[in-house]
Amino acid sequence: MTIKGVVLSQKPWGEHDKFIDVLTETGIMEILVKGSAKITSKSGSATQLFAYAEFDISDKKTKKNFYILRTVVPIQIFYDLRNSVSAVALASYFAQVILYSALPHTNTPEILRLLLNCLYYLSKPQENLDELLLKCIFELRIASLLGFLPDVLMCRNCNCYLPENLYFSIEQGCFYCESCKKSGIFMPAGALQAIRHIVLRDFEKIFYFKISEHCKQPLFKFAEEFLQYHIDRYFQALEYYNKIKY
Repeated sequence: MTIKGVVLSQKPWGEHDKFIDVLTETGIMEILVKGSAKITSKSGSATQLFAYAEFDISDKKTKKNFYILRTVVPIQIFYDLRNSVSAVALASYFAQVILYSALPHTNTPEILRLLLNCLYYLSKPQENLDELLLKCIFELRIASLLGFLPDVLMCRNCNCYLPENLYFSIEQGCFYCESCKKSGIFMPAGALQAIRHIVLRDFEKIFYFKISEHCKQPLFKFAEEFLQYHIDRYFQALEYYNKIKY
């Protein structure tokens, strides 16, 4: 059986082998890579963390419920990620979120596509797409793919479409205009427009938009807290990323 996927994690097994978790279009597969620690290993770069590759694996699971790698061909290794400690930390956070929350056959093709694009932009930084904005796009888009789409259409109370200022509720997943203030994260209209763009636009367009500086902080705060609240998990890689970034 041949599959394409991204290596999300790896752990040593014995003296020379390792297990890798690979995100594919149908879910996450656990694969045993034999002889990976040997100097003569031909699978090294293609089975390292964040590598995107084509894996030829045993067509049936072993009795211990994992597959065995036969051969592997690298497609994209994302070498440039290693040039930045914060980029590696952020990529690790993305991987941990997916490992914890992705279910087989549940939007996994879209999740794989999202991860590949995020890894590309982390390794090839763009002028209008810094790490924090990329983190925000990942958090909001994957939350939507996992079934936690926020209600971004109008004020829950008065149906106002675009108030000048508003409060977005993490718990309720909706916003209230300033006049109908309930509780939540205060943000200007520009931040709401950004959230709408990220969760509603076609995938090809979600990485391309402009946002004012004064709108970024409430947007970043909302994206991180919204994802954490709905999947009920805090990740070590995120804690480390926030320490080195702020």
